[in-house]
Amino acid sequence: MDAFHETKTNCQSVIGFVSTYNRSATKYWSKAVVQPEIGQEMCLSLKMLMSKALSQFRQMNGTYPERVVLYRDGVGEG
Repeated sequence: MDAFHETKTNCQSVIGFVSTYNRSATKYWSKAVVQPEIGQEMCLSLKMLMSKALSQFRQMNGTYPERVVLYRDGVGEG
């Protein structure tokens, strides 16, 4: 998961989310979401994105994953 911000031109932030559902990470589900506020850092859509990713995993594997690891770039400029 990562966020894109372009506050100089007053554009809304975009969240990119990708989840894999096989061991070799060659099959995946992805979604991009536009945030409602300009420069918004917190992902208000995380619950929906995670829910859909888990549903996709269950559909493809017949069960939910044993654990979930979320990678997020947390370093901001300034």
